[in-house]
Amino acid sequence: MRPVAALRYLDTSSAACRPNKRYVLVVADNGTVPSQSFSSEQFLLHVGQRLVMEFQHASLGTTPTLAGDSREHPARQQLEKLLPPAAGVGSGVVIDCGGNVSKQQDIVIYDQAVTPVLSLNDNPSATYYPIEGVIAVGEIKTAVGRTELEDAFAKVRSVQHLRRCVGPTPEVFRPYGMSGSIQGAPHEAFDQTAKATDQIFGFLMCKSMSTTPQTVIANARALWDGDTSVPGLGAVVAIEQGIIQPLRDSSRVTSIRDADAVHFDADGPSSFARLVEVLSWVVRNGRSTPADAFGHYLRPHSSSQASGSVTVPLLFEPPSAPLTAP
Repeated sequence: MRPVAALRYLDTSSAACRPNKRYVLVVADNGTVPSQSFSSEQFLLHVGQRLVMEFQHASLGTTPTLAGDSREHPARQQLEKLLPPAAGVGSGVVIDCGGNVSKQQDIVIYDQAVTPVLSLNDNPSATYYPIEGVIAVGEIKTAVGRTELEDAFAKVRSVQHLRRCVGPTPEVFRPYGMSGSIQGAPHEAFDQTAKATDQIFGFLMCKSMSTTPQTVIANARALWDGDTSVPGLGAVVAIEQGIIQPLRDSSRVTSIRDADAVHFDADGPSSFARLVEVLSWVVRNGRSTPADAFGHYLRPHSSSQASGSVTVPLLFEPPSAPLTAP
């Protein structure tokens, strides 16, 4: 990893160079063909604004439980529809098979096809996601200064420090969206510490930055340098200002550990669309450990039969090669 202190600040605020993509919806009505313009960029911007607004309203709950219960957002459901089908979107706490837990996460993006979600009344403070099924986590703030940035780093890192269960053969991994596993070559071995595709992606989303982007980047640099064992945030999105992302060779990357620069794109209207693009890439290219790991959360931990257990012999001859349940 290159030292974060060596990262250079880039500001490409040429929003005018990116035309607003427009599509035309054509509807036939009594022989006429009226047209109506539709801006996908404005649609995505509205979803992002609504997501921030709804979390802001939820934070007005008078108790943590009330605030948590009120965060069942239509905008969060809309975010799920924007991502690849493998991704589900929720809120809650992430756990690992060692019994460790993260801080509560505003947004948990998880592999919904295979991940058992352990939830009590759909309350985010009592909803638990096994780390093997978690793809990304995010924090939603109204405004971001140093305090909010530190809080977001701490919450995301509380997830990234959890460890996925790796079997005796690390070359066996599972792409997100698949129930089966792949036997890879030695250089393809699963490595949560060294490979960005095997780590949980973290992001922070807000309405605006309460300081300049340069100051936010300077504060983030100190936080990145403070704990190099995990990547921390991979994107900071301010709906009204733009998006901060790590770069390598002028291309966006998902982890600061792979970066040689930090990039601020001062195009607020496109910032949420860019976040959705990054999250979609993570869903399609990220990896976890085989789905067998979920058994750690569902089966009893005691290897002996509980007191009072009874085994009744069958009165007929069983098949010669019976199937056994896991």
